Amino acid sequence: MLQKTIQREICWLYPWLVQFSRRLLGGERVGHTLQPTALAHEVLSKLIRWDGEMSDGSKRGIQQLAASVARKTLIDSGRRHQTKVKILQHLAGEGKKKDSSSLQPEAIENLLMALDRLRDFDAEIARMVELRYFEGYSRQEAAEVLNLSPRTAARKWAFAKAYLAKSIQQQ
Repeated sequence: MLQKTIQREICWLYPWLVQFSRRLLGGERVGHTLQPTALAHEVLSKLIRWDGEMSDGSKRGIQQLAASVARKTLIDSGRRHQTKVKILQHLAGEGKKKDSSSLQPEAIENLLMALDRLRDFDAEIARMVELRYFEGYSRQEAAEVLNLSPRTAARKWAFAKAYLAKSIQQQ
């Protein structure tokens, strides 16, 4: 039902979403990788696939739902950014917190490309990095998931850190 409503109301909804996204992103950090139109597209995509109930099919009800989805999308984007910042800080060997706004988007992109190359080299090691950083597993928990001995997991983890750090520095 919501999908048909969204399709019927797209003429006013899309411009409203872009404007709302601009206001929402107005207070974000400099260098934010999510642009207003990209956020609007993401929200529309999620609304079209929405399988939950909507209490009110009116214009106001659709706007409230869209605003809620936009805020959640922005929060998820921030969480992904913080995870990438955490990885970069760990690979750089920094024990103390660093201001995340000082990390350039290129550094984060380099990290993701390095992780893709690591996956091509050894998918199991790349999976360990994902488990540790993106899913919050400890080294022991990741070893159990991957069916590795603690010693092998430690060796693979040391390799992953060195590989990613060297790969990032070369770019």
